[in-house]
Amino acid sequence: MAKKLSSSFHDWEITGLDINRENKTLAVKLWFPDTDEKVHLLLEGVSRFSCSGAMLQNVILDFLVFEKHSESNYLKYCYKVLDIDSSVFCTHGSDENNKILFIEPSVGMELACCYQLLTQEIEEFR
Repeated sequence: MAKKLSSSFHDWEITGLDINRENKTLAVKLWFPDTDEKVHLLLEGVSRFSCSGAMLQNVILDFLVFEKHSESNYLKYCYKVLDIDSSVFCTHGSDENNKILFIEPSVGMELACCYQLLTQEIEEFR
């Protein structure tokens, strides 16, 4: 089953990505036009990443986080685009705790990522 973060990101826009291959991180910049709220998501321990369909406007329809295997068609799709299988969740006693993020677009960018830790930071306005 997919888990959603505390805030729904439906109708938020992806305004930027910062990929750091050396540190294995992916920063996703989000913006909610109705309130002008901005959030930065940092995914750490990134092992697989796919992004397609990016446009000037990238509106989120659904934001899903998978922490274990399920029969979800969204998760099966992520396995395909990330070229992985359900064994990604089997850690065999290691400290790794892989998760899969899938962002389905209303418009623009689709994003799938296999990672270990996700943190959320609200941008402060002055």
